[in-house]
Amino acid sequence: MGAPQYQITPYYPLLITEGVEMYETINQGRPIDAIKFNLKNILLTTPGEKLSDPEFGVGLRHALFELETSDAIVNLKQRIISQIKKYANYFSKLNVIVEISDQYSNAMTIRLEFQYGIKLLNDSLEVTVTK
Repeated sequence: MGAPQYQITPYYPLLITEGVEMYETINQGRPIDAIKFNLKNILLTTPGEKLSDPEFGVGLRHALFELETSDAIVNLKQRIISQIKKYANYFSKLNVIVEISDQYSNAMTIRLEFQYGIKLLNDSLEVTVTK
């Protein structure tokens, strides 16, 4: 008999199965799903939106409307790294790639490449924000 599997967090967006009173959750056997959920939260939350911690979040949607030469864009990569180090400091390696679309105005893609866990597993997350 194996060890019990504990639930870490709900899937987002919430997945509700018909006929079941609960929403689907991420169990401890799939920590990468919870890690990616936390990273998306950090990237997409606007500072001040989380009342318990007004400094939490990068606020990618606000950066979307800045000029490429503005301080907000120039410092965006560093802001992402500092937010992840503060709120999700469980990576051995972290690489942040910021791409601003030349083809479409007001489109930005953030790619996070990271290494985590005892076995140093590699994975990545890509988030695209458009107007």
